[in-house]
Amino acid sequence: MHVFEYRDLPESARRTLWEYFRGGGTDPRVVQWGYAEPTLGEISREVWKKNRNMRADFRTFGAYHRWYIGKFVTPSWAKKSPTSVWAIILTGPLGGPYLDGDDIIEDGWHRFHYYLNRYGTRARVPVVWPVS
Repeated sequence: MHVFEYRDLPESARRTLWEYFRGGGTDPRVVQWGYAEPTLGEISREVWKKNRNMRADFRTFGAYHRWYIGKFVTPSWAKKSPTSVWAIILTGPLGGPYLDGDDIIEDGWHRFHYYLNRYGTRARVPVVWPVS
């Protein structure tokens, strides 16, 4: 894990944060951000471990993932640029603590499932979370 000023983050993370906050809320340029590139498998395990509601509704993370992919459409950006990788915004560093208890992913559920479906559990993806 590394902590960055907005201007020092990798481009994919800056682009993701700018798009997420451009409609209002916190200016991402005034916050320090944690940054890491975990595998999709690491994110999947943490999501499954922390989300009690998900575990109550599905027997395995794989069952949940198949349901999610079957229910939701491919993100529009993925149709335009299928190899483009945007960061996933977390509520805290992987492993916690998380700002929202069970909810690890603040923004990027579609991206997360799309990447997992397209690249598999060993692929690494950028993740960011607010530090200050």
